[in-house]
Amino acid sequence: MSQQHNIVIEYLSQWRPRSVLNIGLRSSSNLDVYHWCKTNRVLHCTVEIHKPNQQFILDERLGFLIAGDIVEVAKKLPRFDAVVWLHGPEHLTLDHLSDTLAYLEASAIKGLLFQMPEQPEYTPFLHGNPWERHLSNPDRAFWSHGGYTYDASAAGVENTATYWKCK
Repeated sequence: MSQQHNIVIEYLSQWRPRSVLNIGLRSSSNLDVYHWCKTNRVLHCTVEIHKPNQQFILDERLGFLIAGDIVEVAKKLPRFDAVVWLHGPEHLTLDHLSDTLAYLEASAIKGLLFQMPEQPEYTPFLHGNPWERHLSNPDRAFWSHGGYTYDASAAGVENTATYWKCK
C-alpha cells in the first residue's frame, strides 16, 4: 500500500463508514480503498467514465459501478458515508470542480477526502485515458475557502496534497 493510500485509510478508519463512494478506479491505482472496504464490510461504489476501467471493475467484481462522468453523475448521487477522490479533482476545470463539489458534499454523510498533485502537472492525458488530462491545480486557498483542511502530515508524500472535511 502506498503512503498516500495509508493516509486515506487512516481517515476512513476514523470515520467508520458503512458506505464509500470512490471516484475513479483503474487496475494500477487506488485498489487499496476497495480492499479496505471489502475487509471491513463497507459498501464500495465507484464512479468511472473510462470504458476499459469500467470493464476492469466489472470483471474483478470491485463493488458497485456507476458508469459516467462525475460532473453529471454527481447531480443525482445517493448518500454515502464517505466520498474519496484520489488524483482526480485536477482533471476538472475549477468551475466544474466547484459545481461538482457542491453535489459531492450533499452526498457525503460523514466526510470527504481528496488527493491531487501538490504542484501543477498539466498533461494532455494519462494511461491511455482521454479523461485523465490535467485541467487545473486547485491550491490550498481553493480548498480552505470551501472549508477543507489541508493535511500537513501528508505534505510532500509522493507529490500529493490531501484535503479533507468532516460533516
